[in-house]
Amino acid sequence: CALYSRLEGAVLRSIGQWQTPPDFNPTDQADGHLCADLIKRGEDHLCTVRHLSNTSYARTDPNVSRYQLQTYVGQIVTRGKDPIGSLCVVFQHDFVPTEADEGLMGILASAIETEEERMQAQEALRTSEIQWRQFVADAPVGLVILDSHQRVLSANKVFCALTGYSEREVVGNTYVLYTHPEDLPDNLALTNAFFSGARSGYTYEKRYIRKTGDIIWVAVTTTGIELPGHTSSLLLAVVENISERKLIAEERERISQDLHDDILQSLYAVGMGLEHMRQRITRISPTNARRLDGSVTQLNGVIRQVRSFIPRMQTPAIQQGAFDQALLAIVQSLTVVDAGDIELAIDKSVADGLSRTQCGPVLSIAKEALSNSLRHAGAAHRRITVQLYRGKFRLEVFDDGKGFSPTARKSSGMGLSNMRARARKLGARLTIRSRPKKGTQVVLDIPMPAPQTTA
Repeated sequence: CALYSRLEGAVLRSIGQWQTPPDFNPTDQADGHLCADLIKRGEDHLCTVRHLSNTSYARTDPNVSRYQLQTYVGQIVTRGKDPIGSLCVVFQHDFVPTEADEGLMGILASAIETEEERMQAQEALRTSEIQWRQFVADAPVGLVILDSHQRVLSANKVFCALTGYSEREVVGNTYVLYTHPEDLPDNLALTNAFFSGARSGYTYEKRYIRKTGDIIWVAVTTTGIELPGHTSSLLLAVVENISERKLIAEERERISQDLHDDILQSLYAVGMGLEHMRQRITRISPTNARRLDGSVTQLNGVIRQVRSFIPRMQTPAIQQGAFDQALLAIVQSLTVVDAGDIELAIDKSVADGLSRTQCGPVLSIAKEALSNSLRHAGAAHRRITVQLYRGKFRLEVFDDGKGFSPTARKSSGMGLSNMRARARKLGARLTIRSRPKKGTQVVLDIPMPAPQTTA
């Protein structure tokens, strides 16, 4: 019969058997066994032991006496450089192996070594997969693996909790399922660039639409990963919920914009009124004029402090349908000084089409544009119009003042950048046209929703 046995610590275990007796014990203590001694010696050549009944193995190896063995022919099996097992053939009669027998044993041992290495690699791979799956499942952040078609191959519990979908609902789908439509084109471009080899990974902030319909912000960091059973590279995405961070950042931006556009502009208007009053009162009472000088100086100090301080000043909510009155109030508050002629023309039907969330930013843009004109333009005439222009809401603030070059001017102030930021949030287009000595025109165009029809 023939055996392939492996030495596992103090135990000799028969892994493969050919024509062994029915009562053969495949597992035994290694000490005293022929195969165990051969493995321990590690001699890489055919070992032949004849007349076994006359050797010490008749006493130490139970198989010799039990099966009346006379000849043992064995060859060690290695894994790498380490002997791990033996291939042997035993006979109940005297046997002398030929050169051909020796060659055959060497071939069989090499085949077993190859299989041992394959099994070791497979076991290592299996262990690695188990560890990887456990890591993915228990990771404190969302983890998802995509193939080159953007299909989800696996997703962990945190990721499923982020999207609100179960693993069964997510796997096999693409991220179109939960990605906000406005973020999808850029996301697809980044993913396609990764799979085309143009980039090794990317970081992207995007919005998820959860299964409940709620919208959250996430930060996605990706890299390539190789997994068994896949010939091409896969995309591993680490996903973190950053909604709270986004809210804080947006709040800070609103604070900065509201502070500049509302509080500072109102303070500027008060200052201009005081300055105008000082000029008129100087001729009547120089003493009171000096007092007003002190007040103006104090007010300028307050303005400087406000510029360096960022408290939250919430812009009062404007009720839908009251936009025209709010705009009129802004104009009146800024024209208490000698501001020249200000013309106001509002198409109320167009103004009433603004939503409550649109009214505040539009009024802030109008206030900033008018305040800039009053402080810098030196204009004799100003015009503010609200009208429907090519199907869009249009706000226009015009003056015939000294103007400036928008391309050459680099202001360190926040006014123009705040107006542009508010316009972007509205999905609107802000256009500033100005030339030296030719006046300035600020135009805000907002797409209006298509009118609904009833059947």
